[in-house]
Amino acid sequence: DFASGSQQTLSAWVMHESLQGDYWGWLAKDDGSSANWIAYFQASTADMEYFNNSGSEIGCGVGLAVTALWYYVTISFNDSTNVVTCYVDGALVGSPSNTTAFAANAAQVTIGSSRNTVDPYDGIIDEVRISNNIRTSFWVATEYRNQLLPNSFYSYSGEEVETRSSAVAGVKVRGGTKIRGGVKFR
Repeated sequence: DFASGSQQTLSAWVMHESLQGDYWGWLAKDDGSSANWIAYFQASTADMEYFNNSGSEIGCGVGLAVTALWYYVTISFNDSTNVVTCYVDGALVGSPSNTTAFAANAAQVTIGSSRNTVDPYDGIIDEVRISNNIRTSFWVATEYRNQLLPNSFYSYSGEEVETRSSAVAGVKVRGGTKIRGGVKFR
């Protein structure tokens, strides 16, 4: 549970299919009466925003108004400092302050709307992550790169070939070469 005194990082890949409606909730813990938190896009500006039980919207200051384009969005909230940190595609885009701590509630986490079917997100959401830690800018950038281009952080090669050694009259032949009939080493 993300209650008072907690910290969290929310992240997901999102792609808008339309820019209609008022709000597009992409991740929330909201029971309809006391929102613990809601991560959403404000429709008129496509600004990524964060809302907690304070009743105020905390804008990240970045509009994501292009449809059919994947964005990797991340929002961190530190309850002890009341700072919201916003990232898009691994880059810091805003760090607005908030004055209210989390309020505990029994709501379940909802993906794709602010609560149940209210303020539904019109698009695709993938790779949702919720962490009870504040992720650093380096962590967020690495997560973005690792998911965008996984081959850029790991590599693999073909099957290894076993190498064998054979000794004949004190000479070692490597690489699995076989020595047959009449060959003499001096």
